[in-house]
Amino acid sequence: MKRLLSTLSALCACGLYADTMWLVTPDLSYSRRMLTHHCGDAEAMPQYRRPTARNFGVIHVGGGVFMNSRGVCIVAQEMSPHLDRENPGASSTGAELAEKTVLTAADAPAAVRMLRHAIRERELKGGAIFMVSDPRCAFAVECSPNRFDAEEVRAGYCVYSHTWRLPALFSVLHLDLERLWLHRARETMLARKLAECVETQGVSLAESLRLARHDEVFGVHRLRLGPCGNASKCSVIFEADDEFPEVMSAIYVAAGAPRHSPHLPVAFGVADQAEFPNAAWCEQAEILRRAAGSDPAFAEALRDFEQRLFEEFRRIRMTARHQLRRSGRREALRMLAELERRQAAEIRKFMDEQIRRYGSRSGVTK
Repeated sequence: MKRLLSTLSALCACGLYADTMWLVTPDLSYSRRMLTHHCGDAEAMPQYRRPTARNFGVIHVGGGVFMNSRGVCIVAQEMSPHLDRENPGASSTGAELAEKTVLTAADAPAAVRMLRHAIRERELKGGAIFMVSDPRCAFAVECSPNRFDAEEVRAGYCVYSHTWRLPALFSVLHLDLERLWLHRARETMLARKLAECVETQGVSLAESLRLARHDEVFGVHRLRLGPCGNASKCSVIFEADDEFPEVMSAIYVAAGAPRHSPHLPVAFGVADQAEFPNAAWCEQAEILRRAAGSDPAFAEALRDFEQRLFEEFRRIRMTARHQLRRSGRREALRMLAELERRQAAEIRKFMDEQIRRYGSRSGVTK
């Protein structure tokens, strides 16, 4: 057991296993909207793809993280690449299948059918887990090159961190003991924290962000089980809107170390002109990670700053919704675009101020 804990501690210290996703259904979310949260180790460089005659408009955050103008969200986690031998002629990774699906899926059930068809056609190389949702329903989908299983996420929540658990896939779970234990522990910790939120007032944006930055330790070896590690490069929340998904669905995205980067709220309707996070933003977050570390004063300042952004976004989005109900689409979009530009500028100012405060002590680590 001591050897196992020592190995796990070394793996955690390397910053591996930072890719975690969770979903909260409208029944249990504070806003009564579907929330999909992803923390990953690939940098968030969101891009908007305009709709065409055949495809919906799509926001691609990076990797296998997508949302379309119908409020359909697909987040993909790649699994055991050695399963390629089951289907050597396959052409698509999990992220590529997610992209192909989200372009034309009008709702979550349609997306699941498309993924099932792709597996029947043996298009997937390796394995993948997909978290698929729309404003009303959600599914967990697990795939290998020749196996498929899907389960609807009914009123509640769902957490994944690179472990298969549906019947058709569990028998081919190719993870060594250390990896399996670590991923299961992270999933269990997050599920427990989500259950605690549900017992109070439901899972809010603030609570989901708090969980993303949570860093629980286990045992004398101080194993870190939080969804964000030193390798984490992005955090994104999709909030799907049921009434006006092509305008009012929202994305909250942080680029760089999630514990040191504010989340920028962007309404889907103005994604084509949004000042999304870029490489410079990621670099600033990394400077703050090294300089500010786990300073409680910085964490409090970041939390308070984000809450002000979110509260302003909530108020303006409510006003914009009233405009849409009165056929004032142009005015609604103008308000949302103006807000996004102002908040992006405020985030740049906040990060500059914090860097000046802590200095560029790049040698300082957590």
